[in-house]
Amino acid sequence: MIVLAHRGGKENKLSGFREFPNAEMDLRVTKDGRIVCSHDPVVKSSRGIEPIDSLTLREAKELGIASFSEVLDAITCQGLRIPDRIQLDLKPGMERPQLISDMLTLIRLHGLEDAAIVSSFIKPIIRETRRQDPEIATGLIKILPSDPIARINELKRPGMRSRIYESLYRAYLRPMLALNLLSGSAFADLLRDASDLKADFVLFYDLSATKRFIRKAHRQGFKVVVGMPNSNWRMHRVRRLGLNDNDIVVTDNMKYLARA
Repeated sequence: MIVLAHRGGKENKLSGFREFPNAEMDLRVTKDGRIVCSHDPVVKSSRGIEPIDSLTLREAKELGIASFSEVLDAITCQGLRIPDRIQLDLKPGMERPQLISDMLTLIRLHGLEDAAIVSSFIKPIIRETRRQDPEIATGLIKILPSDPIARINELKRPGMRSRIYESLYRAYLRPMLALNLLSGSAFADLLRDASDLKADFVLFYDLSATKRFIRKAHRQGFKVVVGMPNSNWRMHRVRRLGLNDNDIVVTDNMKYLARA
């Protein structure tokens, strides 16, 4: 499996992408139609909380948000290296065909067309990406029934709070997996939707993953992206799920990132 740094390891900052070129990143659009890297739809400024889509690229950069082009420069070290994989998570606002065309152009200019995975939970984004470039890898993100529980705390920081949450995760792992099974069609819907979109990858949280589901995804020709096993026991569990060399794990666990 390939290990990617969640948000470049440092919340979509250029320094993180220079250190961890195998990375996941979030893409949004500014008021003037430029692509930037930010997970959150808003940013704090001296004027208060401002939506990123209300800012120009220049204003966004002044607030510490990097452009997509700058991030690709950092990942490739100005063209001196090519990572194994990068995952792009396209957020709301990126549905416009021109933005997808601009994104694909930048990917090609940086020589990353074989490394990039264009992913989103927004189906029209995947469909339009496939229409414009049938060769580039795409992935469908699906929120499964247990995922909101898994996302309560992603265990990025050590300390008592993280240890308490980790104990709760251990205690409620089986009930969370049972929640997926009781919902019946959650996994089947994900694979069917991914198949309809002709996606290459299916993406979901580690606490929703089972050996059975991953085997089923593989049998149907999909590769798998699993996130966010940030603690050691969660990473150990993921490594026992039957992932292959083409599958991906996205994590904030700096120990595993440095080793990878």
